[in-house]
Amino acid sequence: MGSNVAVGDGIAVDRVVAVVAELAGGQWQWGSGFLVAGDLVVTAWHCTVDMASKGEALSVSVLRESDGQEFRVVAVTSCRPLDVAVLRLAGPAWDEQREPVRFARVPRERTGELLDCQSVGYPSFQRDGARGQRNLAEVHGTIRMADDRGSGFLLLRDGVLHDVRGGDPTSPSEPQTSAWGGLSGALVFYQGQAIGVVVEHHPRQGGSAIRIRPIDQLLTSDDPTARAVGDLLGLPETTQLPWVGAPAREPLAGLVELLEEGDLPLVSSLDPYRLGASPSVFGESGTFGVHDPYVPRTRNAVDDRLRAALEPGRLVLIVGPSKAGKTRSAFEALRERWPNARVLTPTPQGLGALADHERIARSGDPLVIWLDDLQRYVTTATPLTPAMLTALLQRPGVTIAVSTLRAEERARLRAGADELTRDTRQLLDDARPNTVELSPTSEDVHEQAAASLSYPGVDLDHAGLAEVLAGAPALLEQYHDAQYANPVLHAVIAVAIDWTRVGMPEVIPAGLLAELATQRLAATRPGYDPPTAEELSDAIQIARTPPANAGRVAALQSHDTPDGSRGYTPFSYLVAADDGQTGTPRPIPDSFWQAALGHDTANATGVGITAYYRGNIGAAIAATLLGAEAGDLSAASNMGVLLAGLDPPDVAAAREWFGEAAEAGHPDAAYNLGVLLAGLDPPDVAAASEWFRRADEAGHPDAAFNLGVLLAGLDPPDVAGAREWYGRAAEAGHPGAANNLGVLLEGLDPPELAEARKWYRLAAEAGVAPAAFSLAVLLEGMDPPELAEAAKWYRLAAEAGDAPAANNLGVLLEGLDLPEAREWYRRAAEAGYAPAAFNLGVLLEGLDPPEVEEARQWYRQAAEAGHAGAAFNLGVLLEGLDPPELAEARKWYRQAAEGGDAGAAFNLGSLLEGLDPPELAEARKWYRQAAEAGHAGAANNLGVLLEGLDPPELAEARKWYRQAAEAGHPLAALNLRALLEGLDPP
Repeated sequence: MGSNVAVGDGIAVDRVVAVVAELAGGQWQWGSGFLVAGDLVVTAWHCTVDMASKGEALSVSVLRESDGQEFRVVAVTSCRPLDVAVLRLAGPAWDEQREPVRFARVPRERTGELLDCQSVGYPSFQRDGARGQRNLAEVHGTIRMADDRGSGFLLLRDGVLHDVRGGDPTSPSEPQTSAWGGLSGALVFYQGQAIGVVVEHHPRQGGSAIRIRPIDQLLTSDDPTARAVGDLLGLPETTQLPWVGAPAREPLAGLVELLEEGDLPLVSSLDPYRLGASPSVFGESGTFGVHDPYVPRTRNAVDDRLRAALEPGRLVLIVGPSKAGKTRSAFEALRERWPNARVLTPTPQGLGALADHERIARSGDPLVIWLDDLQRYVTTATPLTPAMLTALLQRPGVTIAVSTLRAEERARLRAGADELTRDTRQLLDDARPNTVELSPTSEDVHEQAAASLSYPGVDLDHAGLAEVLAGAPALLEQYHDAQYANPVLHAVIAVAIDWTRVGMPEVIPAGLLAELATQRLAATRPGYDPPTAEELSDAIQIARTPPANAGRVAALQSHDTPDGSRGYTPFSYLVAADDGQTGTPRPIPDSFWQAALGHDTANATGVGITAYYRGNIGAAIAATLLGAEAGDLSAASNMGVLLAGLDPPDVAAAREWFGEAAEAGHPDAAYNLGVLLAGLDPPDVAAASEWFRRADEAGHPDAAFNLGVLLAGLDPPDVAGAREWYGRAAEAGHPGAANNLGVLLEGLDPPELAEARKWYRLAAEAGVAPAAFSLAVLLEGMDPPELAEAAKWYRLAAEAGDAPAANNLGVLLEGLDLPEAREWYRRAAEAGYAPAAFNLGVLLEGLDPPEVEEARQWYRQAAEAGHAGAAFNLGVLLEGLDPPELAEARKWYRQAAEGGDAGAAFNLGSLLEGLDPPELAEARKWYRQAAEAGHAGAANNLGVLLEGLDPPELAEARKWYRQAAEAGHPLAALNLRALLEGLDPP
């Protein structure tokens, strides 16, 4: 016979006990507990007192589940604020040694589910009236990790035991409790680890909602009794208490570049040379701090800004040319601010694994994540993403990420504008408030003077201090001179440089360096005899030796490789030089991409990303294809992006690659497939929706938002569907979705303004300027309007560069603070917003005295942008000058009139009629246009014009006089009467 029994990490039932308290009046109170040692039981404190009065019980004993044997409690150590207690028994409940209880803590910083949490105890619904005792109940349920986080409790729900009944009115010896009364004190386990103690039933949260006191709160509480209880349970320090479900701890070796005794080093134990600064004759790792003083970086207050930026939860980025001193400056700031923090120096390939590594994700010690040369971490098969960085920064301990980046690399990383570069652009944008620009000391006279004082005798006439100390100018001269003086040496250095430039993360082996240098010479110097092995060896030896009197750094750095051979990396200054820092960039030969990939396909995906950033789409596709065909899902997804971005796009092939990766569970591929299908003409709505849903389920941050956009853009729109997906994305923290949800809700019939206001506010607080603008408009339009709050949000949007918001803020302030209103109008007008230029013109013309010339300037700008009101006002202003500029006025009146402005048409008619000689036919045309638009003055003037013609058009004049009179024009009524009286007969 088969079996469906699931055991797993079950609870040892013979360690379960009932905690029975004798109360006054002959009543008995039941609770639960668990034997944690031979004579120690953990339970809830309230199980040891009268729950009704909180007075002392007459006595407390425990009943062992395995045989019902009773043991008297002789001492209670309790933490009343946490409702946890440890009972000491009169004698051991076991004779034999048992395995100690394994305790663990539950992470609360992220959402997630702990499935099949288990507890065993004696709830009220298990009372056996016939035997006068409680039977055991086994509880299996789910804990959602963020549930009840604010209260500090964990919340377990049993999906089966959700509708039980408790209490027994026929049993006066037991106090009446809820169905779950008596389970209090039971220990709760997940995967064999005890995570907390049951303390109460919370029926408001569900029929089986059981609140649990997390065991780790005994370690974090300030109450001294908590520590006493924790000591009896044998709990370690908080940082040593494992997290539930934590995997076996991986070694850090191979994932990080710096370790001390197998662990992460402290900032205070490091020096800048170990973090990547170039050693010199003045200082290296063994002599740091003796003869290598730090020269303060005072230009643009770099040191002050770096220290201020080093706050928890931030990525701090130091950008500047190679050998400007970025590493040293960052190290000095860290040494001052965070000397006792650990330093994590990830390898580019190891960064993804470190985000979930127990030493990182579960430890509480302060941590600095050191990302030297950020481009190394965003051009790998598993690149650094905003989500990965967020996971690292939100670990339990204080965490700061610090990265250096060469200026030309930043320009390259920013250049892309599609899905393949989205995450990197986001990283750079997020780091913008904490980005510090650093120039060589040679660009600031004060810094260069300070450098000369600190390093007397060093020639700083032509370069900055860091460049000179590293010997960078001499190495660059050696490299350039070798092109003609020693072609083999030049080829060796250039190949090592290009190996790095194509994105190879590993050193280039000596044998491969020699082989590729030979190929380089054959391609660039066809008549040059192939170098001998001895010539290549000599060239490598020269390249790895620092030039005399030029510091401690060589063109090539030598490294041991796992197979015992030698490998090389180029001096970063030479890489920067070939990338254009010191002159014209040297292109990477197309053949070199192919040659590099021919020798190292393992890094094909990263090489493809690097090629894309460097603008070599052919090499990017070739490299990425190798990775995709080798089964790399990221490469398959990237192939889709590359093919979809071709001109014209290869939609069919892109769809195939996206589909392959998406079917295998790659969230970016599923998302991109949704984008591709949604962008078809016509869109494949059903398929796009399905892939957006799958991408959302896999955790893609933009999938739900894009599904909302897709549904909102249908004809007719799927409003309910769009609302659902915008809401899902907005609740997950997507600012754009919150803004779009506000727009959708405001546009309903009737509008849901309170809800729209809520989502606009959330998006605005996240920095979405259009949401701040929409929120301000909504607030200004309320009855009564909330003008102060509207001004606040207009200001926020305006300061973010939103020109309409700046204009509206000017309108709102014009009656309160004219100078400030003028300033906001000016900002919006300078940004090209025509209504603001018009409003600024009106304001200036209305001053006392009026600022006519500036008003004219802004009217003209707005009029040239097509603003009819500005064109009209400009015409009025020009016509009113002394002398009037009638030709210019006529031009702007016409523009405004052609735009439908009735006042401009009237004024144009008047101007034309007043010319010498008058242009009556043209005046008649514009009077008529204005009159037909309801302008009473134009209708009257048209009547006058028609009556004065030779011969007069009296019937037509009569018609327009009547229209003007009926509209209340006083002269029109008189003119109409005079006309009628003069008729024959009248």
